[in-house]
Amino acid sequence: SGAAAKYGPPLGDTNEAICRKFFHSVDDNQDGSIDKSECSALLAKLNISLSVAEFETLYSELDTSGDGSISESEFSTWYARNLPSNNPQDAGAHQAKLTVDPTDAQQSFVGTMLLPHAARLEAAEDKMVELPFALFDAQKGLMDHIVSAGAANVAGKGKIAVLGGIQINTPNEGDDAMEDYFLPLSMEVFDHRGNVIFDDNDHP
Repeated sequence: SGAAAKYGPPLGDTNEAICRKFFHSVDDNQDGSIDKSECSALLAKLNISLSVAEFETLYSELDTSGDGSISESEFSTWYARNLPSNNPQDAGAHQAKLTVDPTDAQQSFVGTMLLPHAARLEAAEDKMVELPFALFDAQKGLMDHIVSAGAANVAGKGKIAVLGGIQINTPNEGDDAMEDYFLPLSMEVFDHRGNVIFDDNDHP
């Protein structure tokens, strides 16, 4: 339903409601559109740093009419295109447009991966606590796609084990000094066809 169904992939009722709520939370002056200052403020809240060229590229991708502002219709179409897919075959359908400057490539890539999780981060009580979990979910989607694409190359009937989690960096000086540690969040084993044969969520 809505503009996304007309101009892009359908959002579904739940995602459409999330998209609409997020759009209006970014539209600070409630004029029905997102301008560059509001878009820039959002990226700052999410701790996403883009060069001027990267910002203009991103903004142009959303502002498809080129009128200088992002309408709700334009935003919902972009949001639908960038939703993480549960279908491994669709997992690379919309690729990030990375900067040509290699020094900015990683930041640009991370920022693009996080954008589909923007509503979740905006709603979080502590954005800096939620940020690494959003990054984990974005990276897990990428890893699932890599495993699905490469599983057939495993020799014989070999298996692929994937341990996922978050690296926690802690203070290493002063009275609060402690060692960094790894917080495991998932453990999965795939067969040579890319099927999950063990998932720690199903095996306490």
